[in-house]
Amino acid sequence: MNSITRLRDLLSLARNFPGKVVLIVVSCIFFARRRLSLGHSFSKPVALSLQFKGHPFVFYIFNQMDLDILRSVFILEVWNISKPIDPKVIFDLGAHIGATALYFCIKYPNSKVYCFEPIPENIQHFKLNLQPFKERIVLIKSIVSSSDSDEVIFYKNNDSNLSSSLYAPSERSETITIPSVTLDSVVREYNITDIGIIKFNIEGAEYDIFTKCACLESIGYLIGEIHPDLTGKPISDFLKTLPTFKVTREMNERKNRKLLLLERIG
Repeated sequence: MNSITRLRDLLSLARNFPGKVVLIVVSCIFFARRRLSLGHSFSKPVALSLQFKGHPFVFYIFNQMDLDILRSVFILEVWNISKPIDPKVIFDLGAHIGATALYFCIKYPNSKVYCFEPIPENIQHFKLNLQPFKERIVLIKSIVSSSDSDEVIFYKNNDSNLSSSLYAPSERSETITIPSVTLDSVVREYNITDIGIIKFNIEGAEYDIFTKCACLESIGYLIGEIHPDLTGKPISDFLKTLPTFKVTREMNERKNRKLLLLERIG
């Protein structure tokens, strides 16, 4: 996928002509920075004036990765369920900078989105992007895991907070401690009886969180990326933790990963 194609896709999201100009300028700056081996990020966020399905919104970016996420979520719609549903509760596990939560808020106007994100830098960026929807967002500053804990060891990737993980630290990882929660404890705390969608992109933790999850029967759809390269476990091991779900769509990703859509049976 070349830079011109990516830019053309992004321009289709621009709300107006000035919005297109800003997208072109920042894309050119990022391209030049890569060629000149300069820093990858702006020191201050750039506001993009966009629209999706006729709904205007502002999305703040710092770097090329933010643009790539924007394209993945709103152009390719990788988190699209492709079903005529009207979920009232959505869980976003690994909310990062808020692109997917923003997508869900716009696509499902009757929903409340519970977002899980532990990294402080991501949380600040998330709050910028979700400010217009803050009444419909519950931000939980923890990771989801198989147990509740005040402190778990977490490997924060200093090159990309998108790939920080409980597993497989890279050379650029910084070890930090963060709180963890289980799905069941969140369901109890907020008195949730039905979860329409759980989106997860949690860098390997997906293999553990559903193993002893009592709330599985309240979930309609699961959609997320599976990371066998980080856990050393085949994707079939992950699917064994979800016997009441069937795979209805799969997409191949890099490093033998797959993005799966699962629907509860019955």
